[in-house]
Amino acid sequence: MATILVVDDSPVITRTIGFVLRQHGFHVLAAANGRQALALLETSPVDLVIVDVTMPVMDGWELLAHLRAHETWRNLPVVMLTASNDEFDRERAQQEHVDGYLTKPVSSWRLIETVETLLRSTETPKEDDHVAARTHT
Repeated sequence: MATILVVDDSPVITRTIGFVLRQHGFHVLAAANGRQALALLETSPVDLVIVDVTMPVMDGWELLAHLRAHETWRNLPVVMLTASNDEFDRERAQQEHVDGYLTKPVSSWRLIETVETLLRSTETPKEDDHVAARTHT
């Protein structure tokens, strides 16, 4: 069973996303900001991170920078889940090697489809497969 870390400052969003993921067999951890997420990652291995862009203390972009700079988490799949449908944010996500970009509100099926696709892509260690499986929806 894969473990997914959901990072969002909205308890409603965190509970909703967590509920959907648990219904599909995933183990879910939650954090209210990037700093809490990093603390959780120090003690709990995860297979994928779903992160909001706009949060207090440490936002999603800062968290992404920490993940990509850390040897252990460099290749951890990251899905940005944001209310922003701004083209600038989408382009930035692509430049910063975000594996998936979903906008709120997201449908359950789109969320699960993205998560399962990314988790499948990490099962095969070939670099070409990982790059090809990056999802920007």
